[in-house]
Amino acid sequence: MKKNLRSGQSFHNKQQVKDAHLGSCLQLLTSFILFQTILLRTIMKPNTIIITIWLAAFELTAVLSLQCGQPAIKPQTSRIVGGRDAIPYSWPWQVAVYEKRGRLIKFACGATIISDQWLLSAGHCFHNKAHVNGYLFYMGTFLRYEKQALAIQSSEVHVHPLFNMKTMEYDVALIKLKRKIPFSNKVLPVCLPSVRNYYPPVNATAFVTGWGRTTESYGSMRLQQVDVTIIEAKKCKSMYHSLFGPINTDLMFCAGHENGGKDSCQGDSGGPLVLYDPETDKWF
Repeated sequence: MKKNLRSGQSFHNKQQVKDAHLGSCLQLLTSFILFQTILLRTIMKPNTIIITIWLAAFELTAVLSLQCGQPAIKPQTSRIVGGRDAIPYSWPWQVAVYEKRGRLIKFACGATIISDQWLLSAGHCFHNKAHVNGYLFYMGTFLRYEKQALAIQSSEVHVHPLFNMKTMEYDVALIKLKRKIPFSNKVLPVCLPSVRNYYPPVNATAFVTGWGRTTESYGSMRLQQVDVTIIEAKKCKSMYHSLFGPINTDLMFCAGHENGGKDSCQGDSGGPLVLYDPETDKWF
């Protein structure tokens, strides 16, 4: 599992981005990014995160102060061997992404609710796709498809401009929906990482959710969850390189189990990897 965290070039000597109240600093950075047409070559300080700056460029600063990351239905967090069915609706930020093909729709990826009109997903799920109206985003669903699920089309899809299909660096996309999401007990946003927890601690437990493959050929019909462990960067580089080639741990981190047996699978792409913060009682 890989997540993008920060950029490859520095632009500092500015006041650090604050956790709750971003104020004039963030406005300055937002203006700078917009002026530079969102070519994200900014900020490499360790207590700032590139995704926050990118969100700011799309006027999403309010996402940091939302009531987020507190599911009404508590998830099962005990660790088990392999994955398991999630408790229905206990991960309310989970989204199922469907691609429209004529009169048919096909399950494509996962995504994560981060505000009342924006989703976060993987860039490769939308890379080189023909049109932004060709997707439906299902929310408030435990089964991969439920008739009563909330379904909204996208109005904008923004794949990170530095996304590299070969290295999978900057593999992130922002999706703006055609209308705002009516939050409920089944549909809520997750929190974004703060200054304090911008990089998950080594050996921390995270949870991955999605409808990816289990023992079934075409993926699970019920939402699955699996616990994974955050792996130290040096070990991550060594393990990943032996299987797939070099990895830039300045832009990604590894989560999984050294002995195997637990992982996200095809179909989980773009979905959330979340950690629980006991100090705030929130998931991010």
